[in-house]
Amino acid sequence: MKNLIFETPYWKVELSGDQLYLGRAYAICKTKRESLSELTDEEFSDLHLVMKKYEELLKKTFGATLFNWACLMNHAYREKPYSPEVHFHVRPRYEKDVVVRNQVFHDPNFGDNNYLTATMKNRVSEETLAEILKALRGNL
Repeated sequence: MKNLIFETPYWKVELSGDQLYLGRAYAICKTKRESLSELTDEEFSDLHLVMKKYEELLKKTFGATLFNWACLMNHAYREKPYSPEVHFHVRPRYEKDVVVRNQVFHDPNFGDNNYLTATMKNRVSEETLAEILKALRGNL
């Protein structure tokens, strides 16, 4: 879990290697749940705290403007046996460019749906990913 940003009793938040949206991460339920309707009240309550904490952390660290949270799980149904696990894709959105390790992070479609960039990727170097993690963890 080298990309772990933080965890709570029911969730862990891990930074994605794809940083098209700076701070892009996954919020992953620690208990295997196959659908949102299987989450317990405690897991939902904890998810709310995770959302608040990560959004505040991204605002403080990089100045994120808004946040897209999506629970899709489509890939889990590409082949049998199906193996869905509840997790959220977190895509922070930025009105202004942000620079990390001399790399400019530009939100390509700010103000529009992030699915317009579904085929775009920004795989950053291990050094840049480590710098992003360091900045986030430093502001916890």
